[in-house]
Amino acid sequence: GALAVLQNSVPGFVKRALTDKKTGLFNVDALEEFVQTQFNGGHLWVVYLDLTNFKSINDTLGHDAGDAALRAVAEDLKRVTKTVGSVPFRVGGDQFIILASPKAFPSVRRALASLHWMNFTFTGTHSPFNAARGAARGDTSLSFTEIRRRADEACRLSKERHNQLVVWSPNLRASAPKNPRFRCTTCCTVTDLNIPAGSLAITPSYFCGNCGTLGPTKRATSDRD
Repeated sequence: GALAVLQNSVPGFVKRALTDKKTGLFNVDALEEFVQTQFNGGHLWVVYLDLTNFKSINDTLGHDAGDAALRAVAEDLKRVTKTVGSVPFRVGGDQFIILASPKAFPSVRRALASLHWMNFTFTGTHSPFNAARGAARGDTSLSFTEIRRRADEACRLSKERHNQLVVWSPNLRASAPKNPRFRCTTCCTVTDLNIPAGSLAITPSYFCGNCGTLGPTKRATSDRD
């Protein structure tokens, strides 16, 4: 299909022009080229990722650290999209898109469920960050612009759901859960914590935004618990 062609068969000189120099991923020009020449409707999945806490890395550690973080994300997205029929793009400073065929999306979805960068370090400094992530499926009646808008809407809602992958649906916002609160076992702060994607269902391990501890926490029903 068209995604496999983009993934494996783009001539070298064209690929260089359509590649983001910092990450080695396809850039926004490549995405636009695909939409204009290859997109013909159908059930293409669009996955939108927006990095969280990335700005603070640039602000506190400098742009070299930010570039290292982007490269870390890119390497993980390349691994996530090894399945034929899925391709990652960097489309903004800290924004990424994955296009996936219906056959490839289940594999991409499983990989994204546990993907996070809470252990990222730069020159010995622990600098955790994560990514909100949303997905939307197209059909023959939708333009690519609308599919992308829906993925972006789901991604924005993902920020309220601790960066869990959110799949767009017409009644999406009505079902948004309240943020749970937890007490850090190190500093005892009770807060809405930055929970690594997938960890809520897998292991009771969370990142404390107050002291930076990555470890087990206690669920708090009130600030006095």
